[in-house]
Amino acid sequence: MPMEFQDWEAEVERRIAINEGRRNKVYMDSASPPNPTVGIGFNLNRSDAPQALASIGADYNAVKGGTPLTDDQVNKLFSYSLAPVLDEARASLQPLHFDSMSDARRFVLCDLVFNLGDAGWHGFVNTRALLDQACHAQRASDPNAHSLFVQVAAALADSAWYNQVGDRAKRDCAMMRTSNWCDPNGDGSDAT
Repeated sequence: MPMEFQDWEAEVERRIAINEGRRNKVYMDSASPPNPTVGIGFNLNRSDAPQALASIGADYNAVKGGTPLTDDQVNKLFSYSLAPVLDEARASLQPLHFDSMSDARRFVLCDLVFNLGDAGWHGFVNTRALLDQACHAQRASDPNAHSLFVQVAAALADSAWYNQVGDRAKRDCAMMRTSNWCDPNGDGSDAT
């Protein structure tokens, strides 16, 4: 049974925060090449980073140079960067497809958009097309829908992203493959 929307949104926020971790001082993320990052996965190379930091009362150059953010600033920055993710995830697929997926699969798509950025996720052209096919098949009650979602998970596992983010990728692929939630701290092996 699907979660109530507010409960699902809270779960998305909780899981993305776990996936990203929390650091008040700048660090280099796992991308190749690495990006200076702060808070809960906020990429300081984003074009809007100076304005976003100013909006929470922080100086971009000082933060990039190692000045820590307060916990309140980290929370506000996370809210700022999380705000467009749902709309970007929904818009990345054909109309109605995002909302036709299970809670766990919709989370995976939001996690990908948050982690890769909207432009980064749009770079997964073939994977997005396959995901649209899977959603279309599911909406049409096609018995092949599940195997298409399995192919989406395999395509994600065959990407550079998969090797950069460790267990996060294993969890996301497992949830895409099975349509079920898994332990947000595990390796995805419990998603059945």
